Amino acid sequence: MKRMVVFFISILICMFFLISCGDDKEQKIKELQHQIQIEQQMKEKAQQMKEKAQQDAAKVESNFNLLIGISIAIVILVLMIGVAMGSKARKDANKQSIMNEGKSDD
Repeated sequence: MKRMVVFFISILICMFFLISCGDDKEQKIKELQHQIQIEQQMKEKAQQMKEKAQQDAAKVESNFNLLIGISIAIVILVLMIGVAMGSKARKDANKQSIMNEGKSDD
């Protein structure tokens, strides 16, 4: 009878250790799954931030190109106005010199 009691006690002790070890593994699995979910969420947020940054960079580049185009158009317009003013001034100077020559002949 003593052998049976010792046998049952040893089986109970073994079962206790097996049960206690099983809970720890399940807890670790749950923690790891939770950590995986958190990391996936962080990865998604990082991906969204990256896409937003790329969109912002494209907008900035587009605005920069627009400003360059506008400034080139303004430079060309100012150049044309300067050429027109110079041409008019040259014509006026020629008329003035012709008038002065005509007055000096009289």
